Amino acid sequence: MQKNIETKTSRKSYQQNMNELNQILEKIAKKRNEFNQKYDKIREKAREISKRRQERKQQSKPKTFSLPEDSQEVDRAYRILGLSNPSTEKQIDLAYKKLIKGCHPDHAKTAQDKADRETKSKQINGARSTIMEHWNTLKMKQKI
Repeated sequence: MQKNIETKTSRKSYQQNMNELNQILEKIAKKRNEFNQKYDKIREKAREISKRRQERKQQSKPKTFSLPEDSQEVDRAYRILGLSNPSTEKQIDLAYKKLIKGCHPDHAKTAQDKADRETKSKQINGARSTIMEHWNTLKMKQKI
């Protein structure tokens, strides 16, 4: 009889231990799910931030366009401005301003010098307009 009672109590304690263990495992699973949900939210926010950073980088990059190789007129225009193909819009503007400042006809001392400066300024203006015309054409093609 004594042995029978011990077996019953040991079975009860075994069942209690199993129930407690199952409850603990359920709590652990619940906590794991909560953690995974929080982790997923954090990862999603990190992806959004990364995407925004990439968009900002792309917006801040200067846009350059490669012009057709066979265009002698465009190559000549780049040579007049002292630039290489491709150049950014900012580089084109800086080169134009620098060159046009030095050859303005109003700064000429003689009539011959004035005529030379007018010719040079017309070349520079023509070169810039040629390059910008090609730029606008490429922008329309690439839909930027």
